[in-house]
Amino acid sequence: MLNTKKFFGTFVSLMLSIVLLMSNAMMVQAGTYPGVDPYPAHPNKLLAVVGNIPEFGYYGGYFAMWDRIMPSLASVLGFSSAISGNYYAVPDDWTMWDLIWDDPGWQYSTQDTYGAAPGGWDLTAIEWWMMPTGQLWNDAIILSEMMMPAGFNIFPYLNDRSDELYWKYQGAFTAADRKYWIDQWQLELLRNPPAVNVYSPYTYELMGTYIEHYYGTVWWYDIDDLRINYTKVDELHDAGYINDLEHGRLMAGTLKYGVTEDWWNFNPLFVATYTEEVFANIISHTLYSLSLREWPEPGEAADLTKSYSKPDLAAGPPIVSEDGMVATIPLKEGITWSDGVPFNASDVKFTLDMNLIGAAKAVARGDFVPIVQEVNIVDEYTVELVLHRPYADLECILSNSWGLAIVPWHSLKDIAPSALRGHETNWDWTVAKDTPVIGPFKLEEATTAYLRYVKNTNWWGPGFGLTLHDTVNEIYLVKAEDAATRFSQLETHELDFGEYPTAPVADFEALIGEPDLAVFLSPYPATNPVWFNFNNPYLSNRYVRLAIAYAIPYDTIASEVLGGWGVKDTVKGGTLLHPWFYYTDAENTTVSLYNDAAAIYDLNPTLAQAYLDMWKLSRVANAPKAGGEWVNGPVGDADFNGIVELDDFLLWIENLGNTEAEHAFLPGNDEDTDFDNSDFVDLDDYLRWDERIGTEYPPVPHDY
Repeated sequence: MLNTKKFFGTFVSLMLSIVLLMSNAMMVQAGTYPGVDPYPAHPNKLLAVVGNIPEFGYYGGYFAMWDRIMPSLASVLGFSSAISGNYYAVPDDWTMWDLIWDDPGWQYSTQDTYGAAPGGWDLTAIEWWMMPTGQLWNDAIILSEMMMPAGFNIFPYLNDRSDELYWKYQGAFTAADRKYWIDQWQLELLRNPPAVNVYSPYTYELMGTYIEHYYGTVWWYDIDDLRINYTKVDELHDAGYINDLEHGRLMAGTLKYGVTEDWWNFNPLFVATYTEEVFANIISHTLYSLSLREWPEPGEAADLTKSYSKPDLAAGPPIVSEDGMVATIPLKEGITWSDGVPFNASDVKFTLDMNLIGAAKAVARGDFVPIVQEVNIVDEYTVELVLHRPYADLECILSNSWGLAIVPWHSLKDIAPSALRGHETNWDWTVAKDTPVIGPFKLEEATTAYLRYVKNTNWWGPGFGLTLHDTVNEIYLVKAEDAATRFSQLETHELDFGEYPTAPVADFEALIGEPDLAVFLSPYPATNPVWFNFNNPYLSNRYVRLAIAYAIPYDTIASEVLGGWGVKDTVKGGTLLHPWFYYTDAENTTVSLYNDAAAIYDLNPTLAQAYLDMWKLSRVANAPKAGGEWVNGPVGDADFNGIVELDDFLLWIENLGNTEAEHAFLPGNDEDTDFDNSDFVDLDDYLRWDERIGTEYPPVPHDY
């Protein structure tokens, strides 16, 4: 940041001479963005588009949370809902995927189709689950180059500073260096938020005490040694805790897991719901998988600092070249697919290539394309990944069962990549069940109520000492969308375990100590953010997003809503990164990668209004030059980054002669060099910039 004007004496004079000579002939054309009107007429109307499940989750609607957020935005900032009610709940998961995550729905806001819900979206809430071992799933949504359709940057967040800090973090391999750079990155995400985390939760878990070697954070990523304790099942049955029907089922080795989300893809390349990700882990394996070095006893919380990426189909960790640009991965030998065909490097290359080929639309592409250039076969059991740059979280990225679970090359190779997603092997379960699998189970039956999986008798696990098949013969994924029903079925053992066991905290705590139920409090590695659609030009503006961040009633949501969902405590008001990230380097030094020293957002109406005023007072319509109020706005801050600096002067040069409406519009990168709101960029605006060099906005105490 410049704190002196001496530098500009000669430089600015020279530039002004050149610019003024050209000004009569110069008219910079405003940049445009497909499908977006840069200046729509409805700045105070916002539409929250949410899932149809009332509680939290990836497709959760967070209904009660929005019933607190939208009135607060109205009270503090004057924003109202674009429809009657505080949110628009989509009818099903497919609509949510199509509207928010798929092309072209992601790029439309309600400013494009005002009043036609859900013609677009402005705000949403989506649980963002991330492994404690790395930034898997953040590359796809945060990096500028991963804007749809290349990745899933649906905001879109086009922040060069964020990109720079992120790559410095991923290029660092010592604990101290990684901690430094990720702390700086989180500060940037707070300063210029793509989303605002309302809370990261400590939630109650609930499952049968006879389920062993399963933990909610590790989830289905490592079920190699998941088991049923038959002795415990008998004891609980004899004591009257498990009825005859469920006792017989469990003693036959059948598990039932409750799921809340739909399914429509059967090929692991195209996972779109948590349910589909569960069965990707059931029928396949990844090269590495999330696991724990120390597993907790049933009913106890795990130490997440013991999380790590363990080799799965890989025979060991990647062997990385000295310059960090090539990773060689050895593969396990002696493994066959369910049809008896040997697994080898061709399967790995095929799966990874499908995520490099845009036409395939495989869902891991956004987390893979910015990291890996190409995949080469070294020999039958070795693959080589050529990277774009050194990347410390590589094993975590290769643990991704949301699109990188290995699929059979010999069975799918003759289908064109562009045809795979729409092929019957993906959408017709009667065909999909005959596709060879490499995981411990294979699909046997699919209905609208459940999916049934039976043993893959050719599974390689027992030969490598894995014990899953010792006690588990069959798995049902049972649709259990209603929270109260799901909780009741867990209590009665109609379900043995399940995702989102949701009930009031008091209901969980009333069950603590019951011999048949494991009830324990656990840090849940997810954030629950409000997401912004930058294609709404008002949300594109950084000042408006920060105003919203300080107008969310975090404590009210925690006290009035979250306890009803089984959330005992929270970490509130931060970025997309939850507090339970850890890194252990080659020297065995472990650090937390969460920046707990940074100030988090909190409800602060004064600061929220100050940020909103920065946006309002920058607009000709709100504060025309003749009125004089513009002097209290962000004068000189052409790019709305909060600091008046050289970049703002360069933008002034670029826009000299433009009206306000002729400034370029790129989502999240607003420009306004008409500092005195005359609706014309001229020499007076340079003088206003010159007066404010070094000024930071807004002039209210705050800290990131």
